[in-house]
Amino acid sequence: MRALVTGAEGFVGKYLIQHLLESGDEVCGTFFLPPRDKLPYRMERIDISDQEACRHILVEFKPDVIYH
Repeated sequence: MRALVTGAEGFVGKYLIQHLLESGDEVCGTFFLPPRDKLPYRMERIDISDQEACRHILVEFKPDVIYH
């Protein structure tokens, strides 16, 4: 399953992504401030209030599920 996680660098996002990766999901996380470490999943910098940026990630990544 392809999962898009907004706010991936937040407290809950980190644990959710860990669970999704352990379950074998392909993950793309979004962030506003850049992550400190290199991560084992795709990250995209977007402002979720920017409709065009959100549309772009949805069309390009094609997630099966979105966690916000």
